[in-house]
Amino acid sequence: MMSRSHVRLAVLSAVAALAVSSLTAAQGQVRSGEACTSPTGQSTAAEALGWGTPAWCAEFNGALNSADWVVYDSPGHAGNGRRSPGQLLQGNGALYLYGRADGTTAGLASRHSQTYGRWETRIRLYQGAGSYHPVALLWPQEGGGNVKSATGEEIDFLEVINDPGRQRPNFFLHTPQGQEQANAAVDMTAWHTYAVENTANGVVGYLDGKEWFRSANATHSPMSACLQLDWFPGQGDSGDAWMEVDWLHIYSLNSGGGSGNGSGGSGNGSGGSGGGTGNGSGSTPNTPPNNAPADNRNGAPNGGPGDNPNGGLGNDPNGGFNDAPNSGFDGSSNDDPGIGFSGGSDNGSDIDPGNGFDDFTGGSSGAG
Repeated sequence: MMSRSHVRLAVLSAVAALAVSSLTAAQGQVRSGEACTSPTGQSTAAEALGWGTPAWCAEFNGALNSADWVVYDSPGHAGNGRRSPGQLLQGNGALYLYGRADGTTAGLASRHSQTYGRWETRIRLYQGAGSYHPVALLWPQEGGGNVKSATGEEIDFLEVINDPGRQRPNFFLHTPQGQEQANAAVDMTAWHTYAVENTANGVVGYLDGKEWFRSANATHSPMSACLQLDWFPGQGDSGDAWMEVDWLHIYSLNSGGGSGNGSGGSGNGSGGSGGGTGNGSGSTPNTPPNNAPADNRNGAPNGGPGDNPNGGLGNDPNGGFNDAPNSGFDGSSNDDPGIGFSGGSDNGSDIDPGNGFDDFTGGSSGAG
């Protein structure tokens, strides 16, 4: 009979072998873009609204291409921790972002930008530290480098704040008109799709193909999609965290149907200065995803999926979301009894902490 220590050694060897093969693939180069298909049977906005074939997509079945991605290798959000290419892993047809308890984490941005269009991604989270914020967002193409965009624009079509159980997704729209927000109650430890449509006439957000945010305000600059696992030390319990991304699809406005006439969740309530802490508190088991390409709790593996070339969003996409997202919004119901939505707006100024954007240089999670 094999002893327990030998069994553990065999398992660790298998994990190490998988990690090496995954990271070797991640460092390679593939053709620009991948064969794009419209997903079916995954509760997507694209399928529900007939968006057609994506103009560009990332399926994460092969190596990341530096012509398509800027991989962060820089100080973390607000200078806390470090964004390291070594914390970005690929395996099992997915991209994994892993944040360690010391603030070493990951982020990347697509080089494919458009002013108006549609973006959708499929993400699964894991119970982890509340101090880690998983984020999928649109950030101005020329932002970053610790320089706030001239427009102050940002769309967080998924942001999780001080929620170790991963039960409360948030949507944030930042424009010169102020900040608007919606949130939902949904178990993000299962797969869900998150989408946004930005047109000259406004912004609509979708969760699993159902509208959960709408605003007549919009962003009017070329925007790039970013995937980040940002560290906010002192805001929530400490520990590590995982974020798993199945795919990211980008659609042009000419690719299919529009947003329709569904009612939005943005409401008319003005935001208070509360903390928006989400559901759950205290310590939770920091369990890595099943079959992840590596359990690198004891140190990030050497190398990573990119060398962070210059250009695109810059070497240091800094800036950040409002550190104290506002709460107290008017609620609105949704016809899906499994998901409860609420929303509101906050037209506070940049220089008023707790209202509107925070005044950290950079002003967006895509930048800091």
